Amino acid sequence: MDDRSIGRTDLVSPISEPNSPDPVLESYFRQQLEQLYADPSQALATNDGTEVDQIRGASVEQVQTEDREEYDFRLFTRPHASGTASVGASNGPQRIAIRSPSPAGGESGFTSAGRPDNYYFAGDTGAELAEQYARAAVSGQDIVEGLKMRWRGMELPWRVTVIKTTKSGNVVGLEHQLQAQTNRRKRSGKKRRVVIRKRVEARAAKEVVARQCRAEKEAAEREKRTQKNREKKIKKRQKDRLKKVTDVQDSA
Repeated sequence: MDDRSIGRTDLVSPISEPNSPDPVLESYFRQQLEQLYADPSQALATNDGTEVDQIRGASVEQVQTEDREEYDFRLFTRPHASGTASVGASNGPQRIAIRSPSPAGGESGFTSAGRPDNYYFAGDTGAELAEQYARAAVSGQDIVEGLKMRWRGMELPWRVTVIKTTKSGNVVGLEHQLQAQTNRRKRSGKKRRVVIRKRVEARAAKEVVARQCRAEKEAAEREKRTQKNREKKIKKRQKDRLKKVTDVQDSA
């Protein structure tokens, strides 16, 4: 078979031109406007009922025809042999009108409302099937116990970000916060604050004096211990000297 290349332009249908207005409908609508806005004293020429019916029938048929969506399809068919092609066959695209079916009238509801009860309920089952149902059934207590189990296969630690709080403690409720605000001590007056400040300063001064006294006492005790140790060392040296002198005299 000979390979034939087909371009994109051969597959795309030509751009459809806008439909031109129908002269029959245009004249009919113009006549209706003249009848509505014309002077009542002037006699207007009216068409016969048959002509109006024909125009209306033609307009309805044209509207129905325009409502249909038409598409151009380039159908790929095998080439006909020479001399066997039909007379009515054409090389152009075939126009096919596609119309969606109108919905059927009736009450709304389920598509199959009359399902039997055995579709929803098991009914009388055998002992073996009842045992299978009992093994497969899960109670609420089983679900609660399953929540306490650890599912290691579902843990993704690399996707979890652990945020450590600096302050540990229970969350304080709104009522407790309001109660704490109401029970909060009010600020003292100026005179009271001055008295409190003087007391604090006096207490701090006493602490400084007591600290200095403790430091002086510790220094005196340290000096006393040092002096005592020095005297012990001197006495020990004198004793060692006397012992050496007595040893020399005894040896002589």
